[in-house]
Amino acid sequence: MPLPPPTSAPFPLPASFPPTDTLFYPATHNAASAPLLLFLPGNPGLINYYQPFLSHLSALHPSLTILGASHAGFTPATARLNATWAWKWGVGPWRLQQQVAMKRELLLHALQQLGQRRVLLMAHSMGAFLSLELITTLKCQDVEVEIAGGVMLFPTVLGIAESPQGRLLSPFLALGVVRSTLEAAAWCLGFLPKTLVERVAGVVARQPEEAARVTAVLATHPAVIRQALSLAAEEMVEIREDRWEEEVWNVGGALNGKSGGMVFVFGQKDHWVAEKTRKEIMAMRKGGAKMLVEEKGLPHGFCIHHGEVMAEMCAGWLREILGDEQ
Repeated sequence: MPLPPPTSAPFPLPASFPPTDTLFYPATHNAASAPLLLFLPGNPGLINYYQPFLSHLSALHPSLTILGASHAGFTPATARLNATWAWKWGVGPWRLQQQVAMKRELLLHALQQLGQRRVLLMAHSMGAFLSLELITTLKCQDVEVEIAGGVMLFPTVLGIAESPQGRLLSPFLALGVVRSTLEAAAWCLGFLPKTLVERVAGVVARQPEEAARVTAVLATHPAVIRQALSLAAEEMVEIREDRWEEEVWNVGGALNGKSGGMVFVFGQKDHWVAEKTRKEIMAMRKGGAKMLVEEKGLPHGFCIHHGEVMAEMCAGWLREILGDEQ
């Protein structure tokens, strides 16, 4: 009889940190020295979409401590103007570089809580852009964090506005009336019974129960909608050109003289990454970070229906990065 999947444990956030949902899976083997895997979601940045994925990954890698966190602004909060964290971070919506700064603080806080250890970064979609920016920030500030490498899933790191979805949505994201309309719709949906919204989300979006619950949070909170749209609009402008050195693209591998400290996993037909962009990235970074196109035909939003499948694939790449330290 198979063992039940690991359950997320509470994780103490840094002081004066905005409300942030987390998924935390402490290592069950060699916990004192187990590498820390920090997971950064895409947009919408609700970490609970990834619960089946991270839970299964934890079961496959019991010698890893896994911490995933929502992006700021995706956890509903009341009394924003009176909150102590607002003095430091503002009240949102938060921009890309603010998200990077918060992930930096979260990572350093986690290492302080858990003890110094090797770090792995794993990210989905625009979370890969944030990861590369995070690595750059740590290097520029000369912070002593040993990043062993990472896995970037369906990474949107260049030319997102040139992707099929980017071309479709860019004009609408720039219109204030679109944001106002969607926020008003979320405000109205907030008056409906929670279970009803979850059921409708499950049917309309064809999502399993767990994912539908997360979608209901997104659909019934205007501030969360505002954060998602604000980030998406900024992504279209900021995620354009290559701005990183090789030691960022292949952190861990470049430092250790190895190939593949970082693994970039592209989709076969990813509507958020133009085929031309994917080919350019793979050609530019050939011989450094490991670049591959996944072979199972998984969708960009793998976390909804294919979390466990992706976790099994990621387990292999993590073993390659860590080598004997597993």
